[in-house]
Amino acid sequence: MINSILLIEDRPNRQRIFTQDLKIDLNDFPILKNICGGDDFYLYKEKISSEIAFFGAYDIIIIHRSALTPEERALLRDYVDVKSKILVFFSGGISYTLLQKIGKGQLLTVSSEDFYSENLVLFLNNSGEEILELAFGKFWELNMLVGAHEKITFYILKYTKKPLSVVLDDLDLPQWIIDKYVKMEDGMVEKDQLIAINKTIHADIKKKLG
Repeated sequence: MINSILLIEDRPNRQRIFTQDLKIDLNDFPILKNICGGDDFYLYKEKISSEIAFFGAYDIIIIHRSALTPEERALLRDYVDVKSKILVFFSGGISYTLLQKIGKGQLLTVSSEDFYSENLVLFLNNSGEEILELAFGKFWELNMLVGAHEKITFYILKYTKKPLSVVLDDLDLPQWIIDKYVKMEDGMVEKDQLIAINKTIHADIKKKLG
C-alpha cells in the first residue's frame, strides 16, 4: 500500500540545510505533500482548529511540534486516534525517538536531526509503508527485537503463571513480533514457554548482527 504523506514545516531554512546534506528534494516524492513555510504553512496550521477534516486525504501527518500550540497538538492527536492515522511530531527539543499508540492511531516523536536523516529517505523510497523505518532506519526490526527481548527478560524474572491475554497486555509487544514468535493457543502461559520465546528472539538477534 502506498501512503499519502503530509509534511508541514514552518522553518524553510532548516529543511533546506538538512535536505541539502541529504542531497534530496522533498518535492520530488509523489507520495509527499511538502508544505514548507510561507502562506501555505499558515493555511494548513489554521485548518487544524477550523476544519480538521481537511487532513482526511493523508494517511500520515508530519509536523514541526514547536510550530503548534498545545491545543492544536491535542486536536491532531484526537484526530489520528479517531481516524486511525499516523502523526509525527519532530522538534529540536525532542531528545529521543518514541513510537506509541494513541487510540486507533500512532504517534511518533523524533528530534529534527533524526527526522531529516537517511531514515526519511529510506521511508519515502519505500512508499511510507513502515513507520518504524522513519523511527529507526534500516535496522528497525533489530531495534524492535532487542527491545522485546529486554522486556521479556525482565518480565520473566518476576513471572507467575497467567493467561496468554494478560501476558500480551503486560508485554505490549508489536503485532508482528507476536505473530512471528508467540506460537501458542489461548490459555495459561508457563514460564518455560516465555523462556523459549525469548531464546528464539535472541537467536534471531544474533543472526541479524551477523
